[in-house]
Amino acid sequence: MRLWAEEGIVELYLFLAMMLYFFLEGGRRIMKLKDQILKQKMLALYSGVFGITVASYGNEIFGQMPTAIINYMSMSFVFAASRWDNEQTEEETS
Repeated sequence: MRLWAEEGIVELYLFLAMMLYFFLEGGRRIMKLKDQILKQKMLALYSGVFGITVASYGNEIFGQMPTAIINYMSMSFVFAASRWDNEQTEEETS
């Protein structure tokens, strides 16, 4: 709601589109992981970001300083996990 009040409807739609992309594509990538331990860790990060995003509707939690860093790092870890899984699988086959 803060984005809508301060930046306007365009910024709100841009943020929602970005979050929707993360949740759909991140969830798809997590489900394709073969390593079960890595999958559990990525699901924990994914769930944490989802919970904070939902809680940010009424009170701006997502953009606060320590939480923002953790959220954006968690998003990057979720997207990098498929690369880590591929590297681990290649090492096991060699």
